[in-house]
Amino acid sequence: MTSSETRLTVRRPARAARVGGRALPLMAADLDEILPHRFPFALLDRVDELDAGLRAAGTLLVSRNAPFLAGHFPGRPVLPGVLLVEAMAQLSGVVLWSAEPTGTDAPSAPVGGLGVLAAVKRLRFRRIIVPGEVVRIDTELTARLGGVSEFKVSARVGRALAADGALDIGFHD
Repeated sequence: MTSSETRLTVRRPARAARVGGRALPLMAADLDEILPHRFPFALLDRVDELDAGLRAAGTLLVSRNAPFLAGHFPGRPVLPGVLLVEAMAQLSGVVLWSAEPTGTDAPSAPVGGLGVLAAVKRLRFRRIIVPGEVVRIDTELTARLGGVSEFKVSARVGRALAADGALDIGFHD
């Protein structure tokens, strides 16, 4: 089977897709089983689209009750950029989780390893994000070198680009 055939077998319409035995969208309870993050750092609210091992789209709902907004900034709350980067990294981790070992050149996550943010590259913040906004995050695997995977990432509020760049996710034993 060629890599293009592999991609065709894993791409499905978002609402009908099943990944790792779970139907899309992946909700908070599913993400609690996939990712090691817990409150207050479980930032993703759902994964709406997922092409196993390749790309994903997810949603971050910015609640006015989020504890970090009380001090960032009093009277004019803004989602901290570092938390937006973390949400992008978490969605990239879901992409790696979804990759199944195939014995081919297709990427897959090491079994038993902890995915960690290894680098933030060329990331630019284009607009602030405030409470009440819905952020769509997109991530796409662009390269693999050993145990490090590079992802092209972006975040949008409606049609407005809020941030874009690249992240590296590495694995730690």
